Amino acid sequence: MSDVVGEDDLINKIKEREIRLQKRNNNFLICTNDCIHKLTRVGKEIGRKGLMPNEKCGTLVSEFLLPKHVKLFKSENTYIFKLNKLNTLNINIGDVYMSNDEIRENINHLFEHLENLEFFHFNFKHVKTIYLSSTMGFPFKIKKNSL
Repeated sequence: MSDVVGEDDLINKIKEREIRLQKRNNNFLICTNDCIHKLTRVGKEIGRKGLMPNEKCGTLVSEFLLPKHVKLFKSENTYIFKLNKLNTLNINIGDVYMSNDEIRENINHLFEHLENLEFFHFNFKHVKTIYLSSTMGFPFKIKKNSL
C-alpha cells in the first residue's frame, strides 16, 4: 500500500484526475483539522466515493495523532463500516471465489470484532437478527451461536 502525501498539490492532482480514487481499493483520505476546508474544492469527487474525511471514521484527526492514524489505516485489516438509520450494518464478508470455510472464518472474525467494539454507537448484545445474502440474492437468517 502506497502513501501519497500533500496538501494543495494533492488536491490539484485529484481535481485534474491524475490520482484515481476508488472506494473498493481501500483508499483512505486522512486529513488534519486545519486542512479540511481545502477539500471543499474536490468535495464532489471524494464525497461521491465516500472518502470525505470525518471524525467518526477516524480520518479527520488532529496533527499530533496523524502518524498513529496513518499507521492504523496502513494495516491490511482496516475497514470502515457504518450503520444506517435503521441500525443495519451492510458489510462485504466474502467473494465468489472464496471457499465456505473462508467465508465462515470471516463471519466469525466479524462477530468477534463486533462483540469487542467499545464505542457508543453500536452494542453487539442488542443484535436480534443476522442475514447473509449475495448481492442480488435472497437473504438467509443466521443465528449468532450457529457459527
